Amino acid sequence: MIHCVKLRNWKSHESTEVCFGKGTNLIIGSMGSGKTSLIDAVCFALYGTFPSLKSRRVKLDDLIMRRPIRHSKAEVSLEFDSNGKSFVVSRSVSQGASEAFLREKNGTLLEGPQSQRVTEAVEGLLKVDYELFARSIYSEQNRIDYFVSLGRGERKKQVDELLGISRFEDARSSSAAVINRLNSLKEELDSRVNKNELEKARAELTALATETKELEERRANIASQLRDLEAQSKESALALTALEAREKQFNSLQREKASADALAKNFTSQRDYRKALLSRSVSREELLEKPTVEAKAAELRKGLQQLREAQGEARALSLQAGSSAKEAAALGEVISASLQKQEVQRLQTELASLRKQASELDAEVAQANASADALAKQCRECEEKAARFSQVETEIASFEGAEAAAERLRVESAALRDLTASLDASAKQLESALHSLSTDAAACPVCDSILPPEKKTGLHSEKRALLEKTLSESNAARLKLQESCAEEKKQAEKASARLRLMQEKELLQKTVEKAGETKNSLSNAVALAGEKTGKRGSLLVVLKKSEESLEAARLLLEKAVEKERLFASAAQAQSNSSAARDKADALLKQFSENALEQAEKRLAELESAREVFAAEDALFQSTAKAVAVETELQKLLFSPAELADCRAKALQCNSAFSRASAENEGLSKLVEEKKKLASSRRELLSSAAAVEKEALLAAKRLSEMTVFQEALVETQSLLRTELVEAVNEAMASLWPSVYPYADYSCARLNASEDDYSLELSSLDGEWTSVEGVSGGERSCAALAMRVAFAMVLTPELSWLVLDEPTHNLDRQAVALLCRALHEQIPKIVEQTFIITHDEALKEGASAKVFFVERDKERGDKSSVQEMCEMSADISTPSFRRNEMNAS
Repeated sequence: MIHCVKLRNWKSHESTEVCFGKGTNLIIGSMGSGKTSLIDAVCFALYGTFPSLKSRRVKLDDLIMRRPIRHSKAEVSLEFDSNGKSFVVSRSVSQGASEAFLREKNGTLLEGPQSQRVTEAVEGLLKVDYELFARSIYSEQNRIDYFVSLGRGERKKQVDELLGISRFEDARSSSAAVINRLNSLKEELDSRVNKNELEKARAELTALATETKELEERRANIASQLRDLEAQSKESALALTALEAREKQFNSLQREKASADALAKNFTSQRDYRKALLSRSVSREELLEKPTVEAKAAELRKGLQQLREAQGEARALSLQAGSSAKEAAALGEVISASLQKQEVQRLQTELASLRKQASELDAEVAQANASADALAKQCRECEEKAARFSQVETEIASFEGAEAAAERLRVESAALRDLTASLDASAKQLESALHSLSTDAAACPVCDSILPPEKKTGLHSEKRALLEKTLSESNAARLKLQESCAEEKKQAEKASARLRLMQEKELLQKTVEKAGETKNSLSNAVALAGEKTGKRGSLLVVLKKSEESLEAARLLLEKAVEKERLFASAAQAQSNSSAARDKADALLKQFSENALEQAEKRLAELESAREVFAAEDALFQSTAKAVAVETELQKLLFSPAELADCRAKALQCNSAFSRASAENEGLSKLVEEKKKLASSRRELLSSAAAVEKEALLAAKRLSEMTVFQEALVETQSLLRTELVEAVNEAMASLWPSVYPYADYSCARLNASEDDYSLELSSLDGEWTSVEGVSGGERSCAALAMRVAFAMVLTPELSWLVLDEPTHNLDRQAVALLCRALHEQIPKIVEQTFIITHDEALKEGASAKVFFVERDKERGDKSSVQEMCEMSADISTPSFRRNEMNAS
């Protein structure tokens, strides 16, 4: 059972809470009031969707309230019972996303926040999924006869899905596909087995075994020969390796002996050449004097170097002194540097003063120009504002009389609003009177007596005509009011514009009056700027002459300083030159060229003697080494002929081993090929055996699937028959409660091979399809089928939701439906929800009645009122008000 649903910012509901009762609950309201939104919220809370959202007629963001205030989040909460326990499921939607929670009533969280997991948990509690709920329990507006309006194939498909037997059809189709695949598989396997090829493969396998055995025996003999040849080859290789090592040593000793002989010959030549250079014989003891002779020669060479440097320095300084004197003479006559420096300082002070005056004049000229520019800009602005002043006067004249017209239209609009309100009130009174005249118990408003039918009909026609006239006048007044309001707004905007222009005119007039003063100020500023500019030009001429004088004075100062520096440099160079000459004379007295020559000659003689003795020592070492190498060659006992014989023997052994190895490798490859061929034949035979086994298994499965398919067809037929019989039994019991006439005694759902048809039984026992009866009879039959589906398919849930069930029903059928909803259906279905605009159905409520209201023209929120009790006059019910916004 559903206890309460709470809505917050859901469609047109801002904050709504509705508590339902056991039995038939009615939700009454006009079109667009938000009554269907309540049941959509119930469905969304349970399953996270509802029919129009599932079919994408609305989007998730459309569920969030937009008027009168746009919100960012919508929430629904539903309290319900299942298996004796109470649960609360809540969901929220914000910007295309949603979250959900399922709790026990005490607040214990069972699932959340993932919406799909909450939906699965709710389906587990109710034992009903969304598809079954939407097709058997929830009948949308104008879709009670949904199944009747479907085409043949689609109707059979959806009714089978609703009854839960479409799965058998799916299984039967799948089994047929499996049978076809098994047939194809068996045929393919049978075609893959060729008995002739199998016999040929067996014969080849026997021949290959014999050939392989013979080849294995030959390979064993070759292997024995290979072992003997391998031993011989290793022995020959060892002997050859030893001889080659001796050959290598022999060749190395030969090269060493040749090198020693060549060195001995070279050293003999060097010794003889050096001896020929000596004028006398020098002993080895005399070589000990060489360091002393080298030190004396070095000292004499150092003295010669110092003498030459002193002479060169004296000559260079003498030349420098002469050059400086010539440069100083070339500069000509100049005054002293100190006097010229004073002149430069005087000119610098004078130039600084002139530059300061020029800077001050620059600032004055810039200020005068800036003032003139600002005044020129003001003059241009004054001219522009003068032009705007004329334009404003023209615009003000065009808006003359707008205030009076706006006031007149405001009064006219107020009168039209009063007229429209009066006509609307009259129309509502006439509608209320027409509604009262439509009831069976319509009474005279004066004496409270029941009106006779003729009087009631006349009054009804009179009131209807008056209502139409009133509505026509109201619409005309409303149209005229719209036109008047539009014109009033237009004139008010003109009046507002005229006021703004008047204010602008006052400001512009002040500016225009000041234009003459601004022009005079501009003339004075231009004259002052010209005067300052002339003074600045004269000062710049004087400043340039002063800069030229300063530059000439600086050049003279530099010339005087340079001449004094050159005279000083020449004097210093002359002094240094005299000192350098004195030093060179002193060194010349100390130096002896003959002593240096004798020392260098003695040093050369000693060096030649040293080289002779070194060559004799090297000659002795080379001769000794040649004798030692010759001795080793005689001890080696190497014979080139023996090496050649050994190499020939090793080559013969290797050739024999290679031939035997090649033959052995060829036999091995041949054996492997025979084995591979035999293996392929065995695989062919094994594969054929597996294919035969698989073909037998496919035949067995084909037989089993055929039996299974036949069982599915039989089970589907039996289950369809049982479910249709259960639905028809329920429809038979319901039919008298929903159909008020005796021309059709019963309704049934007839199942054929390819369709379901809803049929009615006439008095003569003939069954007629509802497609050939009136819309009301068709609606009654569809209503009975809907209730029967809910009874048979969801007995544990025992809910029923009908949206606008009175579509196509006449007054008598509506009255009978009221009695059924109030008396019979609560005995069959525990909780029923009826959504309708027809207030006549409220007498069918056995639980609660809710009225949903909303001012759509103002975009107002929905409000829900619960009817607590009925007074004697049915038009004045008592309400408990629950005003909340709904979406």
